[in-house]
Amino acid sequence: MTDAIPHCMSTIVMSKLHALAERRCADLADLRESGRWARYYSQEQFLLHVQEALALASIARSMLSASEPPSSPQAALPIGDRSTRLAS
Repeated sequence: MTDAIPHCMSTIVMSKLHALAERRCADLADLRESGRWARYYSQEQFLLHVQEALALASIARSMLSASEPPSSPQAALPIGDRSTRLAS
């Protein structure tokens, strides 16, 4: 699953992916603390889901921290906005 994450995602998409991965980790932690995990998973399945969630959160965090902010304000604009800004 983590092999499908392209390295050219925008910072906005990466921050959303990171937030989603962190929320998944928090949800799994809530299941563990309440004991409800046993209703839905075997112990092996649950541990596999936790490991996968932590790995994805770590990858998303490292990709987000590795992404650089745009070098100029023009680079942050969508392409359609760039042309109108450059024309004026």
